[in-house]
Amino acid sequence: SLAKEYLNNPELTEEKFISNPYQTVEQEKLGFNNRLYKTGDLVRLNRDNDLEYIGRRDFQVKIRGYRVELGEIESVLLSINEVEQVIVIVDDNDRLVAYYQSNEKIDESIIRDRLVESLPEYMVPSHVQYLDRFPLNNSGKIDRNKLPKIGLDKSDNYQGPKSELEVSLVNIVSDLLSLEKDTVSVNDDLFYLGLDSIKSIQLSNMIRSDMSTYIAVRDIFDYKTIRNISEKISKINKDKVIMKEEGLLSGEIPLSNIQKYFFHNIKTGNFKTPNIFNQQFTLKTKNNINIDKLTKALHQLVSLHDAFRINFKIKNSTDITQYYNTNLTDEINLKTILIF
Repeated sequence: SLAKEYLNNPELTEEKFISNPYQTVEQEKLGFNNRLYKTGDLVRLNRDNDLEYIGRRDFQVKIRGYRVELGEIESVLLSINEVEQVIVIVDDNDRLVAYYQSNEKIDESIIRDRLVESLPEYMVPSHVQYLDRFPLNNSGKIDRNKLPKIGLDKSDNYQGPKSELEVSLVNIVSDLLSLEKDTVSVNDDLFYLGLDSIKSIQLSNMIRSDMSTYIAVRDIFDYKTIRNISEKISKINKDKVIMKEEGLLSGEIPLSNIQKYFFHNIKTGNFKTPNIFNQQFTLKTKNNINIDKLTKALHQLVSLHDAFRINFKIKNSTDITQYYNTNLTDEINLKTILIF
């Protein structure tokens, strides 16, 4: 991730990769360890001869594991003609927030489109705030500590949920993003509210868990608002076909890719002792167990879960058949169980 940012950029490479003053003569002869990368971290050497971290020299930050140069985001925003000055920070919630100064407030859709067009998703600020002027300190420099905090008040175009589905989605989103429920509009761009790629995965899982509906993470990125996601889920539920349980499954089952891989490695001799892939365990109990009740319980368990009845017929290394065994009595042999 580091090198590609300097590829075909000799000036930046020369600036960040400097000659190593600590290179030894032997290293110089061997031709390695001749350069250092300027990370931008400020450190000092303490009395124990250890490097002590102080802060950042520049404003390179780490967002969700990615190194982000805030100046790159600022450059994109400054490319909008109406924007006069820009500052991008990371707020207390680890979200990118952009502040811009201009003669008048710019339509957020214009700013959003420019950011999405020019930057990867993880570098797009969650919030863009208009300021008529930036706060200054006594030296006349911008005072970052006095920049207004991004509030969680209702947006100007707030619209509350109208359906039970939208109410459920508002509850899930507000819990996920730690927002007050009455501040989340069904028309809000969720990525402006603080959603990101990781939280999108969590949102997809929460929807599946709480609403028994699967919606892809890609759909969350595409539809963005609770209203649009709600309409997508409604369409999914409308098109959903509920399969009725038909009793015990029977017949052959095609081998999965991982099973084909497994048997191929047995055939080629890569897995010399395939039996080590078996899983077994022993249960030790304090009292004797009623074998009849245990047998009945295990038969019921096997009848409810078809995967427990999968057997293999192996004639040779290339002729392998996987099938459902419909004879439940063949599946459970409690004579091999030892009661301690």
